[in-house]
Amino acid sequence: MRFFCPAFLEILQRLLQILLNISIDCFLLAQRLQHDPETKLVIVGNQAPTEKRRNLAAERAVNSKAYLSGGEAKQAIDPSRIEVRTGNGGAKTADYWIVPAGATFSAEGTAPVNESRIKPIPDHPAAPAARKKVAKPKAQ
Repeated sequence: MRFFCPAFLEILQRLLQILLNISIDCFLLAQRLQHDPETKLVIVGNQAPTEKRRNLAAERAVNSKAYLSGGEAKQAIDPSRIEVRTGNGGAKTADYWIVPAGATFSAEGTAPVNESRIKPIPDHPAAPAARKKVAKPKAQ
């Protein structure tokens, strides 16, 4: 295992955040999950009381899962290893919990997300396809 000086890690963190536009936390989480295939991740999405939309906590958790499992980050973490839940943190956050092999996650005040109802929303959706003009039949 290699160790780096804190100043180097700080510079690396800044570069990753600027150049790759990803959170260093997600990067380190993905590295941990890639190096230990038995480890699981629980993402708990939270919502501030001032936010009006009902499912924002669930959307935060599901979007984080999509990001780590195949989204823009291209980390390719198996989605079956990531559990998404909602919490009552009262802030606009998502909390990430590493669950070692054989352990279970049990946090009071969280509930599983129904992923058949809450779908990930990409940060950069694909541009709508251009419409092709259909040739009108010639009048005879």
